[in-house]
Amino acid sequence: MKTILLFIAMMPIFATPSRNRAVTTKDEANRIEIAHKIVDGLVKGDYAKVRENFDQSLSDALSNDKLAQGWQALTGQIGNYVQTNSTTTDVVQSYNQVKVNCKFANGTATVEVTFSVAEKVIGLYLKP
Repeated sequence: MKTILLFIAMMPIFATPSRNRAVTTKDEANRIEIAHKIVDGLVKGDYAKVRENFDQSLSDALSNDKLAQGWQALTGQIGNYVQTNSTTTDVVQSYNQVKVNCKFANGTATVEVTFSVAEKVIGLYLKP
């Protein structure tokens, strides 16, 4: 009986959601690095750098010109990039996602990068 009670008493410790713990895996750190490189490439206008980790279908759909148009539209609304405020990770419908919250001259925006199981970028969203 003591073993069962001990097990039940310990369950809440093991059931604590991982988002409450500061644990970063190697793969997660790699995804964060890629997301930061994407933001850096957008800021510098180095769209080839932004596209380095795209999977083939996203690369085909999102040319350098389209990236430039999207970034220019965003900065036209909220001004020039100032700094990265924070970075978070999430899993959305089984896909890993990195969200980079950025400060601009006149507001903030989030750059969302979604990764495939093969760790290639399959989604890039600029959200003012």
